[in-house]
Amino acid sequence: MAAVATPQIDCEQATPELEVDDLLAAADFYTKKLGFTMGFTWGDPPTFAGVNLGGTRIFLSQGTSNPKGCSIFFVVGNADELYRFHSSNGVKIVEPLGDRPYGFRDYAIRDLYGHRLIFGHNIYNAGPPLQIERVNVPVAPGEASGGPASRSGPAQAYEPE
Repeated sequence: MAAVATPQIDCEQATPELEVDDLLAAADFYTKKLGFTMGFTWGDPPTFAGVNLGGTRIFLSQGTSNPKGCSIFFVVGNADELYRFHSSNGVKIVEPLGDRPYGFRDYAIRDLYGHRLIFGHNIYNAGPPLQIERVNVPVAPGEASGGPASRSGPAQAYEPE
């Protein structure tokens, strides 16, 4: 059989699935303790669910929990605020909130079954400080003191003398 060329694949998201021993208890933990919202449940009784954190979803499925070797990193808007919420709800924090050398402020927790979840936001200060060079920029007469750009009405063109 001839080799097939690798296709160009656009993938917009990946949705992790965590097996949990008790689906309803896990869904309750994620929604009440971690601040997720319930997306859906499937089955009667439920054996599969989706929980959402903002625009991100993870799946929970009824099974034998095995949290070894897997973590999920959630990039959030404000890790400090979420950290306070999780701490106040008695969530087990396994790595305290802090600025990391890889450019994130994050912390890690364990869920009911030992799955490691990390929540963090970009701190945009990784790497050496940038040197900023200040330069003088000529300004047209009148602009620095509320010239044409600050007056109401149509702007007037500057014509040098």
